[in-house]
Amino acid sequence: MPVCSCRRFSSHYITGDLSEHLSEWLPNICVAFGWRLEYLSVRPEYLQWVVNVQPNTSPGYLMRIMRQQTSEKIFSDFNRLKKENPSGDFWAPGYLIMGGTQPHPPQLVRDYIRQTRQRQGQEIQSEPRSPRVRD
Repeated sequence: MPVCSCRRFSSHYITGDLSEHLSEWLPNICVAFGWRLEYLSVRPEYLQWVVNVQPNTSPGYLMRIMRQQTSEKIFSDFNRLKKENPSGDFWAPGYLIMGGTQPHPPQLVRDYIRQTRQRQGQEIQSEPRSPRVRD
């Protein structure tokens, strides 16, 4: 199932050491819980992965584990992020999850992040769109 999470604070980019650590932690978490990680994309604005889980594993359980495990590790290794985010959860409320085996289309991810920021009351700049050509 493809999953996408974005960071709680738009100023907390997933780059450098944080990106490298998440690339190591996610596969380990999946192995520990008996899940198979099929795809992982660590982007500055979001984390997207495709994971194969047992049929009785609920999306809510999967996300609770991933959020808890990654947030704990992030705040342990990156004290500045912990100081700026006292919630204990690095990730923004909500997540994007679907059935299937392919990553989410880029536009769907952009829409998810935009809607998440709107729910948080944060304004984000929209990307300029190319004009549509009509036949």
